[in-house]
Amino acid sequence: MRRHLGVDLAVTADHRACVTDEAGNVLVERRWRTSRADLDALHEAATEGMGPDDELVVILEPTANSWVAPAAYFRSRGARVHLVPPEQSADLRRYYTKHVKNDRIDAKLLARLPLLHPDGLHEALLPAGAQGTLKRVVGRRARLVREVSQHRQRIRSMLQLAMPGLNEVLGEDLGKGAMALLSRAGDPRRMLRLGCARLAAILKKATRGAWREPKAEQILACARAAVALWEGLEGCDFAEVAEDLAAECRLIRALDAEVADCDARAAGLLAELDPEGLHLSLPGFGERTATTVAGRLGGVERFHNNARVRAFTGAIPGTSESGEAGGRPRLTKAGDRTLRTALFLAAEQARRLDPQLAQIYWRQMVQKGNHHTKAVCAVMTALTSRLAVVLREGRSYEVRDIDGSPVDRATAKRIIAERYTVPAELRASHRPPRASQRMKGRSADGVRSKTSPPSPHGNGASAIHATSSAKGG
Repeated sequence: MRRHLGVDLAVTADHRACVTDEAGNVLVERRWRTSRADLDALHEAATEGMGPDDELVVILEPTANSWVAPAAYFRSRGARVHLVPPEQSADLRRYYTKHVKNDRIDAKLLARLPLLHPDGLHEALLPAGAQGTLKRVVGRRARLVREVSQHRQRIRSMLQLAMPGLNEVLGEDLGKGAMALLSRAGDPRRMLRLGCARLAAILKKATRGAWREPKAEQILACARAAVALWEGLEGCDFAEVAEDLAAECRLIRALDAEVADCDARAAGLLAELDPEGLHLSLPGFGERTATTVAGRLGGVERFHNNARVRAFTGAIPGTSESGEAGGRPRLTKAGDRTLRTALFLAAEQARRLDPQLAQIYWRQMVQKGNHHTKAVCAVMTALTSRLAVVLREGRSYEVRDIDGSPVDRATAKRIIAERYTVPAELRASHRPPRASQRMKGRSADGVRSKTSPPSPHGNGASAIHATSSAKGG
């Protein structure tokens, strides 16, 4: 006999629990709090009348971190604990109760979920030991990296206001040279007072000689243009903008230090979890990607097959079919966003290192007429399957030619360059239009026409011919 315990967790209010039998009949309902006494009482009520061979299945929805303690408790008592994605339970809740929503109904729905949607149950992975620590560290690092990007974007916006053109001079990444300049002299008038020699000395020290007098002259030209632009105008206070730029630089430096600390911790944890270096053996996997994937994916042994691994990452296309009609498939994006981003970036590099993955990318671009992002997603799906095989079998990844023969890195790059290079013209013809182009009725190649058809997704010659014809017309 099997009993199901559905638990609707809350953050500040009481939790709700519902116990059902195998047929879905409600046996017990109660409120409880996260305490040992309440957990003991709930377990006793859920298992009352059960025999030694009976099984208790607990279904939880991961609300914040309040699910960890109940999951650990019931697992220690021999129960099987499953987690349900919030999106999935919400969809079922809409069908089950169209006009009413409360915690009691949510608990009952979770208890009956094994009957309604058994494939939607995922065994809970408790964040314990080095694996749990690595998951938290890489999650924290991802949040810090996103925050650093936001601060850099604020700097770009302020430079666009006060000193147009300086963004192009300092570069997209706003590295150490830009940070040293803007933290000390964010006011264009101060840049001019420093002069070329002192400004070049600051840049050389920050960039270890990469930026010298020519870069200083470019910065001074932007400063002169900014002073001339805003002379006698209101709307830009150089002194206040300089203070804001210095504050943003301080925040970026502090966040970069925290990111470096997370990198060091994650590297040590990965060495403990994967002493054989299986993650780092895959093409496109650097230290940061390897630690992110190891932390967010966990052990592949908890997945029944490779398809479940791909589904967990969200790197599979959804389907929308009815009769003979079918929609264009898109990625489900149902998994961990941090994990999916790391795998996408790894696939972007792996297609340049592995001939077999390069062939997948080439086929998507040349034969199927897909754009770059969709082709990389296909590579990401294949790379995810290979990652699962490597971890499951415990042997390092080998780069091989199309015929299966092992090749070294130089030979692999030569094969890719000779056989699977996508022409630049074909890549441009398959590039989807930007949102602004779509709103203005422009095609991807920039032609101002609302009636011209898009370039056909055929072979390279036809696509190039269509593009050239549109430009000529």
